[in-house]
Amino acid sequence: VVHFYSATLVRIYSALDTKNMGYIDFAWSYEEIDRFVRGLSYFPFENNFSYAKLRNSSGEVILNRISRIGNTSYNSEPGTIFKANKNEFQIACSDSIIELDDLLTSSLTPLTKLEAIDILKLKEGSLLKTII
Repeated sequence: VVHFYSATLVRIYSALDTKNMGYIDFAWSYEEIDRFVRGLSYFPFENNFSYAKLRNSSGEVILNRISRIGNTSYNSEPGTIFKANKNEFQIACSDSIIELDDLLTSSLTPLTKLEAIDILKLKEGSLLKTII
């Protein structure tokens, strides 16, 4: 929104209406989640509005990059954790299994997959339901 006062140009920025307040919904398709994550990831620059985030009752992490592992052919509920270890962090979405590749704390400190799994207190077979 741009307002003009006298002869001076003043810009006023308001909070963006970010879908789901930045929280990922695993009921979305892989393409929707991928676009959402890429659209909110400005690294190495800071995003003053919102980041793509995962959050449950145990904690919150920022998601910076994902990749597709395969299609969901297991009739699994979106948000089901397929693999959760130091090398793999895989979750089902509506049409695929995705790998969470690049994770950060809310203070933008890089996290290993194991650290993120520990913050969210997840294990294989559990369900990550995002709390908004």
